[in-house]
Amino acid sequence: MALSITSPYRWGSAVSIIYVAIRVSTANLSPITDCDEVFNYWEPLHYILYGTGMQTWEYAPQYALRTYAYLVPMAATAKFFQVLLDLLPQTLVKQLYAILSLQNTHTSSLSPSSDVYTLLLGSSDKPLLFAILRSFLAFISCYSELSFLSSIYDIISPTLAHWTALCNATAAGNFHASQAYLPSSTVMILWRLSAANQLRGKDTISIFWGLVAVLAVGWPFCAVLFISTGFWALWKAGFSTPFDKHTTSSNEPKGQSWIAQVVRVVIRTIFYTIAIQSTIMAVDFYHYGKIVSPVWNIFAYNAQSGGDELYGVEPLSYYIKNLTLNFNLVAMLAILALPLIMLRILAERPVTLAKETASSHNSDSLKILLLVPMYVWIGIVFPRSHKEERFLFPIYPVLCFGASITIDEIFDAFDGLVRKNMTKIRSKTSKLLTGLVLLSPSAVISISRSFALYTTIL
Repeated sequence: MALSITSPYRWGSAVSIIYVAIRVSTANLSPITDCDEVFNYWEPLHYILYGTGMQTWEYAPQYALRTYAYLVPMAATAKFFQVLLDLLPQTLVKQLYAILSLQNTHTSSLSPSSDVYTLLLGSSDKPLLFAILRSFLAFISCYSELSFLSSIYDIISPTLAHWTALCNATAAGNFHASQAYLPSSTVMILWRLSAANQLRGKDTISIFWGLVAVLAVGWPFCAVLFISTGFWALWKAGFSTPFDKHTTSSNEPKGQSWIAQVVRVVIRTIFYTIAIQSTIMAVDFYHYGKIVSPVWNIFAYNAQSGGDELYGVEPLSYYIKNLTLNFNLVAMLAILALPLIMLRILAERPVTLAKETASSHNSDSLKILLLVPMYVWIGIVFPRSHKEERFLFPIYPVLCFGASITIDEIFDAFDGLVRKNMTKIRSKTSKLLTGLVLLSPSAVISISRSFALYTTIL
């Protein structure tokens, strides 16, 4: 999607360049924390690229729980970088080793002039290609972050966008989730793109990204994250008058009946579903040699009693500890976001019924739209006996956004009580600075956690 031309998070701005530089340069400092990433995604990708690699049981034709459609785009990307590496001069490739933090790995004992070092250069150097691919994943994740932040800045609140950016940039969870080659990480990226488009009123594109997440990634459980996306699109099409110029696209049909507009949304969704699913089944047919549906297979497998519990069970405290380690104060604040919004709406209802503006009502509606998936996901994932850290990746963006909303609600409540005489400009400045001060300890703790992961595991 095209980023905002006014937001400081727009593509090409100074902030975006720094943001991308940090994400890409630190991508290979983060350890791989999940064995599934290695054996279910990097290993079969190696097989596609080089013809060798171990096969996990999930890729066996009799089970077919993984879709090759998730691997093919990365394989094409890898081949592109292989060709590019072959064209680069040797000195530039050596610099890539340093930039991508490979100088302390397998080349640490080799001098730049050694024959062995020279043989490692180019497309035959798998560690270098691996590092480039991880940096590429971080780049894509960063693009989705900037899209999300720009939409928040332009449509909801610049202050919320700044606070969300601070949480996103420093969170230890994002440190290892951004470049992870896992379906849950990809769903996180696609949810950001979907949410960013929906905030701008581009519901068709938003639904498309949601369908890609559900059908093409091989993790159909994430469909619950996009239920609110579909309902919002249908509600807008059939029963809502656009609130302002930002929340509806300029090419929306005028004068159509609500039935016609709802049917239009449904038909487009069906068309995208058929197109995406047909492409996926064609790819899987080529690799499996028969017609299969990994989306259905993995859903059926995990729905069985004791399916994923074979791989370990954990108490509820597992996720609580995990969120505390990866987000600390941010996670605690995020959980309070929706209750605080609802409490304020109920408390202000007698007053706002008489003078509520469309823009303020729309702002709350959009906040709730983005927050609901987090609570639905927590309600589904937390009670399950089998727990893994990666299962929480999809709600990482919402945690950061929710924490920002909580601070905003608390500050507004406090401001309404004791700062009624403060000028508007000073109030905005104070709010921004107060939020940064409150989030700074969390940022420091998160950066320390990320540093600990790098120094103790790698």
